[in-house]
Amino acid sequence: MVFRRLRTPVERSAAARLLRSGPCTFRAPAPAPAAPPTGEPEWSGLWNLTAEDGVALTAAAATMRLSPRMTEIRAIAAPGSALWMRLVRELANACRAQGDEWMVAGPGGSDSAALDLLRRTGFDEGPDLGLPGNGRVVWLALPI
Repeated sequence: MVFRRLRTPVERSAAARLLRSGPCTFRAPAPAPAAPPTGEPEWSGLWNLTAEDGVALTAAAATMRLSPRMTEIRAIAAPGSALWMRLVRELANACRAQGDEWMVAGPGGSDSAALDLLRRTGFDEGPDLGLPGNGRVVWLALPI
């Protein structure tokens, strides 16, 4: 497996297909109102370079930089919890390399599957990071 950015429209389209069909998926309910996005999310993925079926993109995630020290996971898709956890570790390493101290995710309170997967990868209710609490979103944080 190789972790790298998804740069082309074809690669991002493959990530969108994973989001629609994957058993382990998460999509943030709405952009973070406290820090309106400036631009498009940055997509990354895990690539299986030995895939027999020709589908090399195995897992994908979209992130959005909220501040110089914090990045939000906007979407994530993986075929199982082991790849989900690997992708989160790779994202954490990439975020740490750009100077982030926190990764955050804001699943809807009714998305218990995403909450469970995020918690199993180390996300938890963190300190007050200035993120909006509008009742629909449960903010989880991962110190990196």
